[in-house]
Amino acid sequence: MTSKISLLLPVLSLALLWAALTRPEFTGLVTGASGNVRGMDVLLETAEGTILPEDSVIEVSIGGQSRSMPVKAFISESGGAFELAEGANPDAGYVGPGYTGNHAYLVPAPAFNFSGFPRGVHPALVRVHYNGTVMASMERQLLI
Repeated sequence: MTSKISLLLPVLSLALLWAALTRPEFTGLVTGASGNVRGMDVLLETAEGTILPEDSVIEVSIGGQSRSMPVKAFISESGGAFELAEGANPDAGYVGPGYTGNHAYLVPAPAFNFSGFPRGVHPALVRVHYNGTVMASMERQLLI
């Protein structure tokens, strides 16, 4: 029994050392065997004093597939509280009603109705745009 422990201890020590040095971590989302998006959320945050035009669109692109949702529908899907106010967004050349306030809205990626993906690493891009102007974007590599 002690010979098995003496052989197993160095192997476990090396495995723990390797894990500590390489710091393995997940890079985005987890999917099932069918390759459907699961476990990924899309986050939209608004800020006090900033107007997000009411007719803005959130676009999510994963592995060559792109889906979009109006911000109004996104906020509704999230179920979060919101503030709609008149204001301006100079970056988008917009004046009118828009979302403001310090709020965070989270919607699961399956709400965007993606179909299956092959296993592997895929680029994922989330953009918020209004009338051709990209107001925010974020890109990540996702492991599927």
